[in-house]
Amino acid sequence: MCGGRRLVGLRAVRRLDRLLQVGELLAQRVNLGLGTGACRGRLDLRLGGLERGGGGGLTLPFTGTTSSSSPGFYVTNTGSGSAVQGTGQGNGAGIYGNNSGSGSGGYFYGTGGQGIVAQSANNHGVEGDAGTPGKAGVYGFNSSTNSISYGVWGARDDFTGAGVYGSNPSGTGVAGDSGASSYAGVTGHNTGNGSGVFGLADHGIGVYGQGVTYGVYATGSSAGLYGISSSGGPGVYGKSTGTGTASPAIRADGAGIGLFATNNSTDATIVATNATSGDIFRGFANGGTLVFQVTGAGDVKAHGTFNAGGVDYADRLPADPGLEPGDVVAIGPEGILQKSNRANDAAVAGVFSTRPGVEGHRQSERGPTVPVALAGVIPVSVTAENGAIAAGDLLVSSSTPGRAMKAPPSPAPGTVIGKAMQPLEAGSGSIEMLVMLR
Repeated sequence: MCGGRRLVGLRAVRRLDRLLQVGELLAQRVNLGLGTGACRGRLDLRLGGLERGGGGGLTLPFTGTTSSSSPGFYVTNTGSGSAVQGTGQGNGAGIYGNNSGSGSGGYFYGTGGQGIVAQSANNHGVEGDAGTPGKAGVYGFNSSTNSISYGVWGARDDFTGAGVYGSNPSGTGVAGDSGASSYAGVTGHNTGNGSGVFGLADHGIGVYGQGVTYGVYATGSSAGLYGISSSGGPGVYGKSTGTGTASPAIRADGAGIGLFATNNSTDATIVATNATSGDIFRGFANGGTLVFQVTGAGDVKAHGTFNAGGVDYADRLPADPGLEPGDVVAIGPEGILQKSNRANDAAVAGVFSTRPGVEGHRQSERGPTVPVALAGVIPVSVTAENGAIAAGDLLVSSSTPGRAMKAPPSPAPGTVIGKAMQPLEAGSGSIEMLVMLR
């Protein structure tokens, strides 16, 4: 006897087990104390409507079958410990649950501690298998209204593994679904120096997100979202089925720079394409006013001043090789530009621009082209062949190849290329000239 309770032998226990399995002792609670030691604590174990209670536990290996709509295995711990803890020392799972019906493979609830803690030395701590399409092998639900609570939480003590890892050779490794407008299906948060969400793909997409509001939303003190692709695919790929600025494929918001891109290759840093007839780029000012636009046809529209490094406008024209910036050029017999070599030449075309601020370009099948200044202020090669040049003098071509000189009184129409902005006392040199062809 132990505390007024009768000790039941192992054979009696096994008989009771068999009787319970065929349903002959339904909803009866039996107190068992196995061994000869002191009385042990009580364990309430429910299997599909059947209940067992005992101080010594179960005879292992234990198997049980139930056709109830209730969980196949249900354990409640009202203390601070775990409801169930499983450790697999071999290649098996710490805890494995499988339900081919409408219930759960295993349901664990802890009011003070964890609902379930599972650990395996060589395999998975928790393994869940769903045999029904659209169901989850492992499902975590959080009924708390506290924002800092989780249906499923995974942690890793070192830096080589993952707190939560999902793998699927033919589908989605990890999927997140949220019906709330203010929350994301998957959220990654990193308070250290790592990434909120890290995606690595050997042959496909590192991170793929699709959503009506946000496909992927991530925050982090280092990188909110970081993606690497080792096979030539995109590191981060975003797709949106919506239209307009409210549903972009990828959206970047920042208190400083909204979008920053670096490139360590000889290719372009940013490439934008539009497969339909829409614009390639649009820029909006504060308040939503369109101020910059690049159409699909390549037209550029700016609602502001264009500030370029140069101060002239030039057009590229076919020219002989060997010309240099600042040279005065004339139109040759075949319509090809060449160095001017006649004084007061009416065939003069202008000056080879050193650094155009705006440059027009057209394809030429007649050899190389050079930018010829049509307006603005440019450097020009000059000579004092017709006397010293004073600021404000008109300039024309000279007999010295490629150089301009002071214009004679009443120059002939078509010979003036500009007005000197600087003087030249003697010899030859380079001065600034205001372009004015006449």
